Amino acid sequence: MNIDKSELDTLMKKSRIIPLLVAFAMTSSCSRRSSSTGMWTGTHHIDSSTDGPSSFNSNPCKTFCKITESKGQLSGSITEFGTNERAFRNTEELHGTISNQVVEWKSSKSWKNAQKAVQRDTVFHGTLNRDTISGHFEQTYNYEDGKTVTYGGTVELEKQPSTALEPTATAP
Repeated sequence: MNIDKSELDTLMKKSRIIPLLVAFAMTSSCSRRSSSTGMWTGTHHIDSSTDGPSSFNSNPCKTFCKITESKGQLSGSITEFGTNERAFRNTEELHGTISNQVVEWKSSKSWKNAQKAVQRDTVFHGTLNRDTISGHFEQTYNYEDGKTVTYGGTVELEKQPSTALEPTATAP
């Protein structure tokens, strides 16, 4: 088999281009994915309640969230929905999953005030799109007297750069 010099040059160029294209495709694919691990800030907006529209703040409120992802499992904490937070306080633990950019978590908190014991459970369903998590939540309050109230709303979170300082509690 005889190959002239111009054919050899063409083959050599092609043999370099294919690995470069494969490397570029892999890099592009990986750069579109974003790890959910880190600090997230954004807003939540309650838009419904089983107690009626007068039972909740319908304005968008500030939210902070800290997430750790390991092998598709999420853990972390998020500030309470229904309050407008200025710092990372009044948090509840979250546990969930991420698979193919679908994010789901549950969080809960129990406490007893002067009147009664309260159990709050929250379920979040959303998507991760690069550095944004957006979705819908349902938050149910169960009171020891048997009353149950469920709130629903939306959440939009943006990932903060790893160099960003974590918000700290401040005096009111």
